Amino acid sequence: MDSAKLNDWMQVIGIFAVVASLVFVGLQMKQAQEIATVELLNDAGSAARETAALLTDNADSWYAGCSGDELSGEDQLRFAHTHKALTLIAYTTWRRYAHTDITSVDGQSVINAYAANMHRYPGFRSMRESTDKWDINGRQYRDDYIDYWLNAISKRISELEQLEPEPDAPLEFCGRL
Repeated sequence: MDSAKLNDWMQVIGIFAVVASLVFVGLQMKQAQEIATVELLNDAGSAARETAALLTDNADSWYAGCSGDELSGEDQLRFAHTHKALTLIAYTTWRRYAHTDITSVDGQSVINAYAANMHRYPGFRSMRESTDKWDINGRQYRDDYIDYWLNAISKRISELEQLEPEPDAPLEFCGRL
């Protein structure tokens, strides 16, 4: 075999090697995305279980707080911290969905659910507004994501006020995300 034919065969083998490498990299990327999707869904399941446990463990203060009933100091504290934890779960869930390409979920469903809680349950809304006032004057912490989150919730509440001028939702759904 002369050197020209050998060179041609080496180039063909090289092309096949490059194509095989690209296919392998593509398969690895697909597998990595599938793993990330499963992890995201596991995280969502964990957040749902965590939320259910949180609300169930504090059911009396949560139920009364959502309805806007007068709470004792201890129950007010329990409601405030439960509300803060639920808000953090909602926000981090929204951030995961809204800022990854892993799933087709865009995070709007979390905004919609959080806004529905604010619209339908006066105590939930009151606690959120109190927290916002405290954060603005207390922590004075803001970032673009939080501003977007709060603006999207406000926009959805405005829509819900048109759709449900007098909301009538069972209290057992307060906190549902």
